[in-house]
Amino acid sequence: MKSRQSLLLVTLTFCMMLVNGYAAFLPAGKMRIINMRGFFYEPHHNTTDTVPKAAAEAAKKLKPKVTPPKIVPPKVEVPKVNNNLFKKIAEAFKFRKHARESEKQRVLDIFETLGINDSIAASSENVQLLIDELSIRENQHFDSLIAIINSIKLANEKIPPPATAPVIEKKAADEKPSPSASKIVTDKDIDNLTNKLLPLIAEKANEDKEDTQKREALKEIRKVKYGSNEVNYIVDTTKGIVKRYRLAIRNRAEVYGMHNYTNNSNYDDYKLSYLNTLIYQSLFINGKTGDVKEFNGWDRAQIINDAQKAGCDVVFTAAISLPSSVMSFLNDQKSQKKFEENAIYLLKLRKARGINIAFNELTAPDRDRFSIFIRSLSEFLKAQDPSYKILITLPAYDARKAYDVAYLAKFADRFIVDFSKLDARSSGPIAPLHGKADYTIQTAVSRYLNAEIAPEKLIVCLPYSGTKWQLDEDGHAKLIQYLTYSEIRNRYPWPVYYDEMSGNAVMDSLSSKNMPIRSIWYDDDISLGDKYDFIIGNGLGGVSINALGYDKGFGELWDMLAYKFAKVDTVYLKDSIIVKRGPLTLLERIQRKMTLYWYILKNPCEVCFEDIKDPESGKVINQYLDDLRIDSLRDDANKTRPPNKKIKSKFEYVNDELTSLLGYLTLFSLLVILVCGCIYVYEIKVKSDEWKWKKHAEIILIVLAVLCIIFSFTYLFTNDSIPLFGAAPASVGTEIPVKVVVDSLPTHKEIIDTATTVTVVSNATCITDPNTTCINMPLPTLMAIITAGMLVGLLLTRYLIMPLLKRNDIP
Repeated sequence: MKSRQSLLLVTLTFCMMLVNGYAAFLPAGKMRIINMRGFFYEPHHNTTDTVPKAAAEAAKKLKPKVTPPKIVPPKVEVPKVNNNLFKKIAEAFKFRKHARESEKQRVLDIFETLGINDSIAASSENVQLLIDELSIRENQHFDSLIAIINSIKLANEKIPPPATAPVIEKKAADEKPSPSASKIVTDKDIDNLTNKLLPLIAEKANEDKEDTQKREALKEIRKVKYGSNEVNYIVDTTKGIVKRYRLAIRNRAEVYGMHNYTNNSNYDDYKLSYLNTLIYQSLFINGKTGDVKEFNGWDRAQIINDAQKAGCDVVFTAAISLPSSVMSFLNDQKSQKKFEENAIYLLKLRKARGINIAFNELTAPDRDRFSIFIRSLSEFLKAQDPSYKILITLPAYDARKAYDVAYLAKFADRFIVDFSKLDARSSGPIAPLHGKADYTIQTAVSRYLNAEIAPEKLIVCLPYSGTKWQLDEDGHAKLIQYLTYSEIRNRYPWPVYYDEMSGNAVMDSLSSKNMPIRSIWYDDDISLGDKYDFIIGNGLGGVSINALGYDKGFGELWDMLAYKFAKVDTVYLKDSIIVKRGPLTLLERIQRKMTLYWYILKNPCEVCFEDIKDPESGKVINQYLDDLRIDSLRDDANKTRPPNKKIKSKFEYVNDELTSLLGYLTLFSLLVILVCGCIYVYEIKVKSDEWKWKKHAEIILIVLAVLCIIFSFTYLFTNDSIPLFGAAPASVGTEIPVKVVVDSLPTHKEIIDTATTVTVVSNATCITDPNTTCINMPLPTLMAIITAGMLVGLLLTRYLIMPLLKRNDIP
């Protein structure tokens, strides 16, 4: 009996030693950390909007749980293992099957450069902890990985080293204990962790690459937009020409900015040059009369002038808010006609380019009447000016089937799909990108495209705002308020993670019990960038921002807008083409100059070659100007002229050359007439009627006299310095360069080897003195009239006047 009790006592003592020994090596606990952008937060709990949920949970789980052992276990020597976890992963990845060598090297380089390759030890506890944490959706970002690693390091530093105890049983010197199974890091563990890490590494690499591209793109955009934008050259060695060009900015798709009239005095941070169109929000219609209730600054707002100066078109929103007013307006044709007349007045008042129709709460019974109204409005506006545009604001989901979009597409120039209003059934983002709900951008765009709307007519309206929600214990959400982007950034500096389904940025706030009590859903530059990619990638018409100024004080949203939409393109200067070809023959030069002279004589009131109505004639004229190098000749001529005598245009140069030529021809023909006349008089005086060349000499003198008259008359006709004669205006226009944007920017190789083929239009605008009058009668027509008058005079003299005179002479 005593032997049994002794054996039982020894067994219990040994078990207690093993249990306490195992407790001393327990891990510090598991944690749950959300995206913290590379920082570890020491959370504190309260019931206000200060503590992010996952960070609090992580800190709670990271507190070391160490129980002082009552019975100290013996010191066990564990085999030495690789203490560098990420080096071990990198070594394993070197030999991974089915991985491309380039991909392997890229991942290994990232391990070396990101500063995590010597972070934590390669223990099974750390491996399992990383796998568990990276399985949580909110942690599946690289910055969350960094936070987890930092947390593990912090927790490990707080665990004291295990104590030692007297050896109970001495073993042979050459006998070594096997390592604990919990301490062995298997190949399967490494493989599982690698599978978790690779997507995060790839994401980080892509983010770094995109950040670099973004910085470079914005640098180029700002350089073009705000720099000197000097003239560059392209050499085409195959054609032997040199082209001068500048750089300009255009958007890949249209960018609309919605401006609230309440912000008329506070728009100094707008980047108007980034926009294609400014939408002035809003002018409200009286549904009973069709009149505009208030101008809301439309008649005097300076932002309209500034937008137009920046190159933006301006449209205004015509809105009706109440359903009863919408119904009243659509049922009254007189009200609609009144609005059409008011619309024309408002457009002409500020030189606007169109109207955005935004009727709230449109219902199914209004469907046909609304379509008829849009058709009537479109026909009325287009009759006044075909360039006027009609925009229609559509809901993200037309649950009431109130819009016949297939019919409206015949008359509307653009549809603005409004994602700035929260879905009544939503408890999260305003404008989710993906998801199964009817109000997601992907679903709504697909629905409207299948309704026979052309992609280029769809404009996606995105909000610069978010929503704040109150959450109860059961997870039900109640909307607290809308917040602008500026309010969110200024008031809530919480860590951010991204909801993978909606694509939106999210913030959480925790109670003292680590329960989420508030959430904020919104769009920042990263989530907006993904939505911009969706718009451009699907070939949609563009984006509309609702509303400008909601991001006041922060520039990252403007940067992302410019990065995704703005594009640097080439601006070719047509008049700067210098032809490098063999010299023209004499006949070729004469033929080209005669063509230019003939154009001037047929168009005496023109002041430049750029207003040629016939495209084919214009192409020939401009080619001849290039062949004759008129621009270079004009520049050479101006070098010797005083400033007030400079030749302003190529037309003026050719006209002056023609006038000088006619003057010389007139003097030359007059001199020849005098010489021939003297010879004729001398021969008649000496030989009288017996001179055999008499008749020929008379014909030559008549021809020379006619030519002299034509030359002198044409000289007077083309000479602008003679105010009392001729049809040409007294002042010659000035050429003003006009930018011509093409779709491709030449590379350095293209600049050296060959010129990019582009379609170039006119590069000058013709300006005449409005105080001058000009009768645009071609010289041939004028000469024909004068010749006809002379013939009529000769006939009258020969057959009417002369017979009368002879009758009086008869006795």
